Amino acid sequence: MGIVLALGTALYTGILLAVVEAIPFWNTAVLPVLFLVSAISTGMGLSFDLAATMAVPNLHERYGKMPIVHMSLIGLEVALLALLMILSLTKGGEAAESAKMILVGGQSVAFWVLVIGLGMIYPFSVHAYAYARHKHGFVSSILAGAGIVIAGLFVRHLVVAAAIPLTL
Repeated sequence: MGIVLALGTALYTGILLAVVEAIPFWNTAVLPVLFLVSAISTGMGLSFDLAATMAVPNLHERYGKMPIVHMSLIGLEVALLALLMILSLTKGGEAAESAKMILVGGQSVAFWVLVIGLGMIYPFSVHAYAYARHKHGFVSSILAGAGIVIAGLFVRHLVVAAAIPLTL
């Protein structure tokens, strides 16, 4: 029941923002899906990489396919972020300005360093290495989980902070 409520909350938040026509950057069907995938990825990073690794250091040996699941979610989240940015840039106006704020403007350091670098590239690399070696490192798992959680928080922050309302 808890999983259903958590997924519903993540999806609902994205839907709630996506229906706001006054903020063109939010007004896209991509946003609820991005928030849902990001929530699942963040939840896995928190529960599997952080909590489970600290409580049961050899947990990754029991769940050998988990790195593939993580890599898939990270890849899907990157694809959805790219789609959101491309759609916003092609939409023009305030939506494009919001995307530019994230990609090259005042929010770009948080986006490229915390979301893409620490939250996507590093965890993806850790999981790819773990899958290839059939072994997860204790410290790298914790850092990958922390990166995924930080990225999940900053994806939401950036989407909200970059919102530019329509000018009449």
